[in-house]
Amino acid sequence: MRYPTVTITEGSRTLDALRRGESATPEVIWVGEGSDSFDLDLVDDLALELQSIRRDLGEPDKGDARYFARFEGKAARVVHVTLSLPPAIAVDHEFWIWLVLGGQHDYLSKLVTWRHGDGSDKFGARDSNYGLTTSLESGFYSRVWLRADLVYDGDRTDPYGLAERGDQDLWRSHILRTDYGQIPNVVRALLLFQYPDSSPDTPSVKTKVMREMAKELRRRQAASAYELLSYDEAQNLVHEVHATVMGR
Repeated sequence: MRYPTVTITEGSRTLDALRRGESATPEVIWVGEGSDSFDLDLVDDLALELQSIRRDLGEPDKGDARYFARFEGKAARVVHVTLSLPPAIAVDHEFWIWLVLGGQHDYLSKLVTWRHGDGSDKFGARDSNYGLTTSLESGFYSRVWLRADLVYDGDRTDPYGLAERGDQDLWRSHILRTDYGQIPNVVRALLLFQYPDSSPDTPSVKTKVMREMAKELRRRQAASAYELLSYDEAQNLVHEVHATVMGR
């Protein structure tokens, strides 16, 4: 499939112009092979879906730490479903720069500012949140896509239900920024340990315990091939790690 991309250099130039209140259109480069091309109308569809989430949730109340956890969980679902990206496109950071700053729909860049800005500037969020990074975890849209992709489970009644569980500390610090966090069976096991089906909105252990578990998971990974674990084996690993942490 052919798809549009924007380089970090072009994206940075465009974002700088927007911050100055100027209009700018980056150079867009189409890459990939085949007769099929990315459907540009999907960007408009995505903007509408994200607007719908904001209407449903309302605006965040001051001090509501759970609001953006809920928002990003729901956004993960719609980004993943609406764009329906092949993996080769989803892992290309230049596609995500295009999505945000390529000029197809300015709502997407404004939403990043709403999510990550401090309210003082129109485009006051960090550059990386707009996708100006090679790290999928750092860009807003690539991050929520990855969140949905990691825990998608077609065997569950709601295949995207797990993507809506968990707070920002768990997802960003203990899943997306870790090596083991790129292994779906381990991620699902850890997420269901902390937010089981019996209490999907209430964490099983305190944040301090989860941080120690994350450290132990990283330590063990140095001598283990987590990629080879079945889901049941990953569950056993997480429970063993919890027992080790609590026994210290």
